[in-house]
Amino acid sequence: MVVGDKLFNVTGGATEPQAVSEATAKCKAKNSTCRVYYSHCDYPIRIQ
Repeated sequence: MVVGDKLFNVTGGATEPQAVSEATAKCKAKNSTCRVYYSHCDYPIRIQ
């Protein structure tokens, strides 16, 4: 989750750095200040 002064953005990705990078880019398009508020990745779990 990336938080700015006007909005926040949650973006998924194949890797944590990729998701953070994409969310930050989207945030900076509308905000002057953006920061990563939360980032954590879990491996997928198969549910039957």
